[in-house]
Amino acid sequence: MLIDSHSHSRFSHDGISSADSMSRRAEDMGLVYYALTEHYDLDYLHGKEEKFARQLNIDKYGKYIKLKRSLNSRTNYGLECGYNRETVSEYEKAVKKINPDVVISSVHTIDGAEAYFGRAIRGKTLKQCYGEYLNLVLESAKVDYADIIGHFGYITRYAEKYRFFPDTRLYRAEFYDMTDEILKTIIDEGKTLEINTNTSEKYGFLPEKPILERYRQLGGENITFGSDAHSAGHIAEKYSLARDIALSLGYKYWTVYRQRQMRKIKIL
Repeated sequence: MLIDSHSHSRFSHDGISSADSMSRRAEDMGLVYYALTEHYDLDYLHGKEEKFARQLNIDKYGKYIKLKRSLNSRTNYGLECGYNRETVSEYEKAVKKINPDVVISSVHTIDGAEAYFGRAIRGKTLKQCYGEYLNLVLESAKVDYADIIGHFGYITRYAEKYRFFPDTRLYRAEFYDMTDEILKTIIDEGKTLEINTNTSEKYGFLPEKPILERYRQLGGENITFGSDAHSAGHIAEKYSLARDIALSLGYKYWTVYRQRQMRKIKIL
């Protein structure tokens, strides 16, 4: 029973396939739950560096969602909102306007600088950039507009790429307390933690397995799977690997959302 809670079409600035082709592919694959979660990166507009990306046309996307719902589309339509404390009210307005099925909150930038390009990392110690990142994830876990916390540990991919730190794990002694605070906040806020598989084998899935294990120890039950696909050919990619990890840690259900309402799907 395949699911996928995180993917992007050409509505997003970096999507490759059309939204219709993404939905057709998910249906052909037999997914019991599928969501398009288009990038809404207002954090870039509030930063010092990142103004390159084409922003989501929220009005056009909202009209598309309305049309597809009128046709009883099985696809769920949502947003991935790049967190910045200056964007919270703007995201709240957007969510109210288009009534998405699901909203992912992700931290991509630190002080407006995107980790993907190394600008959030260069010139900093690992402790400094990870500490800044974790503080932002904690803030993002408290926002009312979000359902899922996306790719927790995003900073680790680029710490190794740009600074060649000898050990880029996030789950380490100096960050145990902060990591616990984030995981407890996700639990207390009734949100869901994503297993994101859009990584190379070198970097592993996000979050790291020890963080998923700790989340379970703290009482966390709400997890979901996200391929973070940007083309139809990558939908549900590496699902079986994520499923096996989830089952090995004692998780029994995927958490998914429709019209912002939580649903449970047995992990099989």
